[in-house]
Amino acid sequence: MTPKAPPPPFRERLAGSLREVGAALRSQEGQVLLFATLLFSVRYSVHKADGWKEALAWLWPVLEDRELRLRVGSVLFYGLVPMALVRFVHRRSLLTEFGLGLPDRRWWWFCLGYLAVMHPINWLYASDPQLLGRVPFYAPARDGGLDFWAYQALVAVAMFGWEFILRGYMQFGLERRLGAAAILVPLLPFVLLHFSYPPVELFASILDGLFLGWLVYASRSLWPSVLVHVLQNLLWEIEVVYWFSRG
Repeated sequence: MTPKAPPPPFRERLAGSLREVGAALRSQEGQVLLFATLLFSVRYSVHKADGWKEALAWLWPVLEDRELRLRVGSVLFYGLVPMALVRFVHRRSLLTEFGLGLPDRRWWWFCLGYLAVMHPINWLYASDPQLLGRVPFYAPARDGGLDFWAYQALVAVAMFGWEFILRGYMQFGLERRLGAAAILVPLLPFVLLHFSYPPVELFASILDGLFLGWLVYASRSLWPSVLVHVLQNLLWEIEVVYWFSRG
């Protein structure tokens, strides 16, 4: 029986592990995970920390409102900054390698079909009395009119940011190493971003995340998931404001 080889000395194990971590951080996949973690952390701190409020409001007065800070932060830290990282750090193509090219037009039918299937859940969620007076999260938009539609335009751009960092930057950035399993990596932060929502929306976000990840993976484009996410939210808030809130 061959004797078992002794473990390598401590210093050798330490040096070897540091080399492996360094190699991981130099890879595209390691950088994607590291940068995404940093961006989630910065955006959360800008949204939650009141210390940012005065400085940001001095630059742009509307940012004194926490909800608008959240949406503008999503545009910046989830959309524009990751796009710049793809172009100038990873030196990859946004169109062909990170999902900003247009898909085959037949994929739009999958989007419409999914919206039709999920609409009863949206309707059930919109009918929750606890949402009346709380949705939209930007108070001036709750009366409808121009404030509502201007807010929805900002939300649509912010949701592009959500989709880009999750299913553009993270999913496409990890797909070379993980293949289809890369769909599951952005699912966790996607669900965590819905933790403040009621249980119906929280559990629906798991199904949404899986479907949207598959849709992006299969179509090779981010735009179908952007369309689904934006329209789902828009229809839900229209139902709350223009139907249930008015009896």
